Amino acid sequence: MNASDGTHSRGANRRVRTLVLRREDHIGDPLGLAFLEAPESAGQEILARVRAYLGAKVKILKAEISRDKIEVEVESRGWPDEAARLASAAS
Repeated sequence: MNASDGTHSRGANRRVRTLVLRREDHIGDPLGLAFLEAPESAGQEILARVRAYLGAKVKILKAEISRDKIEVEVESRGWPDEAARLASAAS
């Protein structure tokens, strides 16, 4: 999974990002099954798998589905203070 550089803020600790889920990165895992579906006929099934993969705290705003990748624009809550403490503790 790759995140684009298009991260931007959307209110109180809300962040919007574009994620790219590539077929080759998910061979043999539950999300990989989404790539076996035809994007034209199984869009909602594919999005259900992506939602399960990303978790309940991430809201999907937009998705583009193709055979080799799924690009999703998502919104999630940012935790900058907690992230800074974890990074400090790790270093």
